[in-house]
Amino acid sequence: MEWFFLLVVLGIGALFAFGSNHTATPARTPDAADDNAPLLLKKSRLLLVEQTLRIQDPTPIKARVDEVYQQPNGELIIVDTKARNSSRVYMKDVIQLSLYGYILRKMGHRVSPFGYVRVQKPETVDYLIAPLLSEAELMQWFERAKILEQGLSSPRFCEDARKCEACSERNGCKALG
Repeated sequence: MEWFFLLVVLGIGALFAFGSNHTATPARTPDAADDNAPLLLKKSRLLLVEQTLRIQDPTPIKARVDEVYQQPNGELIIVDTKARNSSRVYMKDVIQLSLYGYILRKMGHRVSPFGYVRVQKPETVDYLIAPLLSEAELMQWFERAKILEQGLSSPRFCEDARKCEACSERNGCKALG
């Protein structure tokens, strides 16, 4: 299971290596009113806020989740807060939510197949639904990060120049010359 730990470590590192267009924002307090919250969350109980999640098996993993809601049926919904100027879900958000879901499932919880990215903009707050990856899909992302880290493959070049601006690999990118 050492490979699994390596994949998780590389995968988490890949979340940040893909570039960041948001700043860390603390989660809301449990009693904060939020009119824009989806009805599903309003009907659910806020269970965890800024909580560290840990599992030991199959390998030690530790992550800090912004918010976890528990629906009346017991299923958990994960919410991750981002401070951004635009309301958009990025693949790195889906991977991050999926990792939290993986940990919570390993802890014995039932987890919703989707979560929310709570986008905190200067004047508004938007909730964007994000489907969680299956365990197999999540492992594929970690395997890709491992292959890239080992130099066994090259990254795919981005066709959207705006994404290049935040890329951590920009200085050595062959596509940019």
